[in-house]
Amino acid sequence: MEWLQDLYTTCTDGEGNIITENGNKILVNIERIKQERGKNKWVTFDRHGDYIVQVPYAQSSILVPISFCDSNDIKHVLSYRWAGAYGQSLVGSDAPIDFLRISATEKVWVDYLNHLNNDELKADVINNMGSLYNSRPVHAKYLHDFSPSTDCKGLAKLLACITRGWIWQEIAFTGPDVTPKKAQAVTLLVELIKSGSEVVRCLIDDGFFTPKDKNVDEVIKFAIDVLWRARNLADNQSAYVFFIEDGELNENIINRAVEKVISLRMDNPNDPSKNITMKVLAALDNLENANYTMVEDGFLASFSTLLQSNTEIFGPIPPGKVAPDNLHVTVTDMLRTFTKEQGWNVEFWQQNVIDHPLSQLHHPKFESIVISSGQISVVVEGGHSFGLKLCYNILLQGQELEKSTTSIDGKHDILSLSYRINCGELYVIAFQTKTKMRVVPSGALHVTESSVEEVKESNMSSKWAQTTWYARDTDWLNVLEKWKKADVVSKKRTIFGKRSNGVAVN
Repeated sequence: MEWLQDLYTTCTDGEGNIITENGNKILVNIERIKQERGKNKWVTFDRHGDYIVQVPYAQSSILVPISFCDSNDIKHVLSYRWAGAYGQSLVGSDAPIDFLRISATEKVWVDYLNHLNNDELKADVINNMGSLYNSRPVHAKYLHDFSPSTDCKGLAKLLACITRGWIWQEIAFTGPDVTPKKAQAVTLLVELIKSGSEVVRCLIDDGFFTPKDKNVDEVIKFAIDVLWRARNLADNQSAYVFFIEDGELNENIINRAVEKVISLRMDNPNDPSKNITMKVLAALDNLENANYTMVEDGFLASFSTLLQSNTEIFGPIPPGKVAPDNLHVTVTDMLRTFTKEQGWNVEFWQQNVIDHPLSQLHHPKFESIVISSGQISVVVEGGHSFGLKLCYNILLQGQELEKSTTSIDGKHDILSLSYRINCGELYVIAFQTKTKMRVVPSGALHVTESSVEEVKESNMSSKWAQTTWYARDTDWLNVLEKWKKADVVSKKRTIFGKRSNGVAVN
């Protein structure tokens, strides 16, 4: 912070000139920033910046040293978190500008305009972020700040940060070096975020069911449940026990789990079609995330970078729109082809906040559901309806989610759907309603481009409809205790075996 303290300034005249210990600097207002952005230049800063920007945030204003340069000059992107940070405040309490704590020797991009609650500026940031995130490595400040000696509260703050819906794109487009060495304890969590944790759940053995003896798949399932609880702002003491308190004991199996998650995503790095489809699946997985300041940002946070940096695949984004035309058709065809080739059976879910381009994939549109005495009638465009049996319903958006079979009789307009894609075949497995509720039937509906039909076999319904495992923190703490006892017994047997050289002792 020493260099920032050197730049502490106060306005000395009414013409925008500021005196610093380094000489005269020019106060650049927001209008100047908008002007520079209009020239296709990114606002950046470094230690030797020529400008100081007065950035309003809440009741404070901060002086930030910046410089203007072409995007090609930007060597790194710095991702930061606002909560719990500090900066140089002019009035009131310190404003949260965590990025000022770095000692930058190379220029970094700073996305503070997104936090001015100005729709025009926010749209400008979103419309240009894709090419930047896709072409520059992101140095995640929250990971560089992580300490292996953190306490349970510190790990909870990190989990709340890395599971933020907007963070996904900052992590997803980076290489394996996104996690610094001192944060290796959470590498498995980072790789799962990049891959789409709930997608990976579908690809491991018994990913939805009660944990068994400790093995690589069970450790991956535990890490997925950690992220699931963090997304829903629930307790996560078990994460601290496994990754920090018993981190040394679990280090070997965590490393093996990391290798498996990466292999699922990149077993053939030279196959561009698999790489892009895996990113689509991970982006779809981020649509279920509830960890946003505004959950309505879910689609933009999940797909802006992906779509802007792959126009040759998805097509251009028309002015005033958030996605290319017929994106739902492109994505449906992509997922059908890919899961058929891979022999994969995956499912993905959504929150129920806005009607966005992928609220429903390419099939006849579902309009509403009518629930009466545990039975569901699903109405499809054209007036057709299908009857299903209710398995459970839950309220969405935050907090640890409990399944319920409480009566929710009445008509509910559908806002989005959740899907199972099994080897190229598409099934609707849940409905998100405008009343902020998810309704899960015990069956499923098979859909094609032009048809809908009920599936009698229960194995095509959601795996969550087939399990009693709720992924609660307290339940996992009990599992971890059993795993640890088994590890201790196994270690003693190994030591005994070495001492005896394999000779039986009577």
